[in-house]
Amino acid sequence: MENITKLHTATNHERPPYDGNDMIINTEWCNFGSKKKHFPATWFDRKLDRESNNPNVHIFEKMTTGIYLGELVRIVLIHLVDNEMLFGGVSSEVLNTPYSFDTSYMYVCENDDIQSLDGTRVILEDMLKVGATTMADREIVRKVCEIIGERATMLVGAGTASVVQYMVEHGIGMDPDSPGFAICMCINLMLTIIFQSSHRCTDRLTFIQLLVVTSMKIILHSIHEFAKR
Repeated sequence: MENITKLHTATNHERPPYDGNDMIINTEWCNFGSKKKHFPATWFDRKLDRESNNPNVHIFEKMTTGIYLGELVRIVLIHLVDNEMLFGGVSSEVLNTPYSFDTSYMYVCENDDIQSLDGTRVILEDMLKVGATTMADREIVRKVCEIIGERATMLVGAGTASVVQYMVEHGIGMDPDSPGFAICMCINLMLTIIFQSSHRCTDRLTFIQLLVVTSMKIILHSIHEFAKR
C-alpha cells in the first residue's frame, strides 16, 4: 500500500467540469432498525447480530446486504440440522464455520435447474463438505435462500419506495428540464444477487413496482436494465 504521505492530492489531477446541478445523497440507511423498534427481527437475525463484530448496530444492513445474507442462510441451515430436518441431522466442519456459506451460493441455489438441483448439490457436497445430500435436502436449502432473498428485496424495496414517495409528495426534482432533476435509484451493489436470479427477478421487481408511485416507473426500468447485465 502506498504511503499516505506520497499520495497525490485531487488538485494535481484533472477533473471533469461540474455544472453544480447534480448531487448524490447517501441515505446511510444501514443503521435503520438498530433500536429494534421499526421492524421485527427473527431469532436468526439476533444470533447473527450478537456474533457479529458490530453487535446492536447496522441491523438493516445485516438483513439486506451481501456481506451478511449468506451467513444468515448458514445460521438457518444449522438450526435445521440441529432439529434433524436437514442432512440427516449431521453438519460438517466447514458448514459450522461462520461465513462459510458465501452469499454467491444463494445465486447458484436459486438459479439452479429445478429438476436436479445439481448446482446446489455441488455447493453442499463439494464446497461445504456435508456429505451425500438428498433431493429434499437441496430443495430445503434452495427454499431458505429464496425466503431470505425475498425478505431482503421487500426491505430494500420499501426503503426505495419511501424515498421516491417523499420526492413525489414534495415535488422534489420531478421536472427533467429543470436544474437538479432527481433520478432516485437506491441500489446496493452487494444486493445484486437478489436481482440476478432470472426466475425471481421479474417477481421481485414487480413487488417493488407496487410500492413505487406510477409517475416514477422510470426507476424500475433502470433497475431492470441493471439486473439484465
